[in-house]
Amino acid sequence: MPRKTISSNSHGPRRTACAFCLALGLAAVPQRLHAQRPLPRHNALQSPSPPLAPPTNATAAVGALFDRLHHDDQSLEHYTWRQTWTQDHLNHGRVTRTETDVFQASMVDDHEYDIPVSKNGVPVSSAKRAKQFEKIAKLLQKRAARSPRERREANARDARRHEEMRSDLLNGFRFTFMGLTNGPDGPAWRIDAQPVPGYRFQTSEARRLFPHLAGSFFINVHSGRLDLIQLHSFDTVRFGLILGSLSPGAQLRIRLGPGPTGAWVIRKVTMAFSARVLWSHQQLRATLQTADYKRYRVEVAGERALK
Repeated sequence: MPRKTISSNSHGPRRTACAFCLALGLAAVPQRLHAQRPLPRHNALQSPSPPLAPPTNATAAVGALFDRLHHDDQSLEHYTWRQTWTQDHLNHGRVTRTETDVFQASMVDDHEYDIPVSKNGVPVSSAKRAKQFEKIAKLLQKRAARSPRERREANARDARRHEEMRSDLLNGFRFTFMGLTNGPDGPAWRIDAQPVPGYRFQTSEARRLFPHLAGSFFINVHSGRLDLIQLHSFDTVRFGLILGSLSPGAQLRIRLGPGPTGAWVIRKVTMAFSARVLWSHQQLRATLQTADYKRYRVEVAGERALK
């Protein structure tokens, strides 16, 4: 499951784009758990190693990638980074309006906090940023006040949810090794995923989304790391009679690469989709880019401060 996100109030295209990214990205971005053991360091700058042998079991290979991304994601607990959202509003395939939002993201205790930086090149007012900082400070104080028992129970819930989502991914899809192909960073092993007809998914998100999604995973033959995920909806995804629906043909491309300490992180997400949100129809093309990963500089009362 994607990490929990606390951000400024946002409406319209960004909310729709985020919802789509969360929807299709469930299979790609594992939920974080609290780090309870040292994380392995990966040297992303070393010379290319000899090509790896192709995976003998596609499902096991995807499971290993899921687990490794999960461990890499834990390392973001110590970092802050910049996110840039660009949304093109379309009308019959033609761009009618473009919006760009920049946020400073930080990870604290299993939550991602997004602070608005600018919109369409104009800096966000200090008053709006201060309001968001105040909101985050209250959330951090509430979480810091939890008893040891409440923390253990929260960790247990997260662990169960992580295992349920992992099970839904590995058992709810049929993974097929497709052979060698061209990936974004050179030769890659390709694994295709198709939902298993009639499979009973455990989580509500998976029941709503996974039966309508298919995609491909591209594994770099030298590093053995996941370089690219491509997903698409092949029929309508419904979110309720009132909330809306996602039309068939929605596309999502998730580009991954080395980040802090060599851990693999999402570098760029591109998406294109048509959706009905409440009583309006939206056609959007959106891009999310991340950059400038930096460590936190201070710690306050055991909670990493947002800088």
